[in-house]
Amino acid sequence: MRKIIYDNLHKIIALLCAVVICIAVVFGCTVGTTAAYAESFTSAGYSDVLTDLQTDENFNTDDYPADNEDYSLSVIQVAESTDGELLIYVYQPSFAAMPLTATQISMSLYEWNSNDTSYNIYDITLVSQKGVFQKYRVDNFIVSSDSTRYYDIATIYREFNAEIDEETDDDNTVNGVGFEVGKCWTVKTDIGGNVTYSMQETQVVIITDMHLGFIRYENDFNSWDFTSSYVDSHYVAFSTDWDIDTLFEIDISFYTVHNVYSYVNQSGEATEFDISIPDYTYYDDPLTLTYEDTLSIDVSGKLWFHKEYTWDRLQTVSGFLSDNEDTLTDETKSAISNMQYVVRFYESEYEYQTATTTGYASVYKDSTDVEKVRILRLKFEADGDTYNLGAVSNVQTGDSTPDGEDDYNWEDIKEDFLTWWDSLKSSITTVLKIVFGVIFGILAVWLLSWVVKLIKMLVSSVKRLFKKDKDKDKKE
Repeated sequence: MRKIIYDNLHKIIALLCAVVICIAVVFGCTVGTTAAYAESFTSAGYSDVLTDLQTDENFNTDDYPADNEDYSLSVIQVAESTDGELLIYVYQPSFAAMPLTATQISMSLYEWNSNDTSYNIYDITLVSQKGVFQKYRVDNFIVSSDSTRYYDIATIYREFNAEIDEETDDDNTVNGVGFEVGKCWTVKTDIGGNVTYSMQETQVVIITDMHLGFIRYENDFNSWDFTSSYVDSHYVAFSTDWDIDTLFEIDISFYTVHNVYSYVNQSGEATEFDISIPDYTYYDDPLTLTYEDTLSIDVSGKLWFHKEYTWDRLQTVSGFLSDNEDTLTDETKSAISNMQYVVRFYESEYEYQTATTTGYASVYKDSTDVEKVRILRLKFEADGDTYNLGAVSNVQTGDSTPDGEDDYNWEDIKEDFLTWWDSLKSSITTVLKIVFGVIFGILAVWLLSWVVKLIKMLVSSVKRLFKKDKDKDKKE
């Protein structure tokens, strides 16, 4: 009897152990290397990611442990396929507890830190995964036929995940998270067709803080159809992990979204906003701005007056705050006061109309939003040296509320009137000077002509007197 009890007890313990192991595997607990490679797939037409990596004699799986609390992405290798595709190999430690997929990379096809260095966004597609290792194809990319190719990757991106990623401290929304790569691969093909790879660790600029917003400037008000128009000046304020002395250039990418909203209150029954299909425009080629670029906005105001705004595209935060001291909200001032630079990178129009046609109240809004902004490159001077580096930033969107509004009010009209009056007085003074100058000129010419006539008369009289004297001498 005792033997039967022991046997059953052993069976129960064994069963419990099996259940515990199953639960551990399901919830991502790693047991040796078996769990590390539990999740795997390979798309048709592609080789297995681990098989590819193991062709490198220096590759060791022990260097890439699973870690359920590490939600990063790391690029560990690149390769060119025989079909002319570029492949990216990625280490993703938290695959078991939180599987994450990369979406894009920022990459330059020039030698690192050269004058030609510029970074573009490339979409990537996952084609193979085995545990912590992932293999991606760079979409719409064909390997160059040049004998030397450069793949300078600054950043790898994935979508924002509210469970593991931090939100911003302000009113911005994080759309994507960027992770530092900082590696430049040089691929060479010799005369015999042999291909060699070398990799250089590179420096990047990490964007440590970023705020997206816009200032709205009143442009015009039409009292006939109750339409107000404005100009929205979109900007990004940011800080970096470098002590930058002078910022020369910046590359920035973003989406613009054109929206039209209409609302009608019919017979006292309100209807929802009729929202048009957003018109998305993506700046595939990053926008490059330099410290020499300026921004000018000439807005028409009330009556016949107008107002002109002029700024540098690239400003220090202190300069930006000084220029907009009376315009920015206190929340915005607090959000950006400790940042380094501000870039005004885009302007859009905003129109708002209210009407009571046909007895119904209606509202019409036409606006352009800026979304998914990221900084790709900075050229700057630090400690006497000039750098042209890829930037690592999140993908971020501001809210739809202005960070400040500059209305064209009656104080502006008074100021413009005084300016206009001073200009008018100056113009009148100039005109009067010209008129009096012309009059004095005419008088001078007239007087000079009379002087000439008098001189001629005197000369003629003198000649007659001499002639009379000569005639008199002859007679004598």
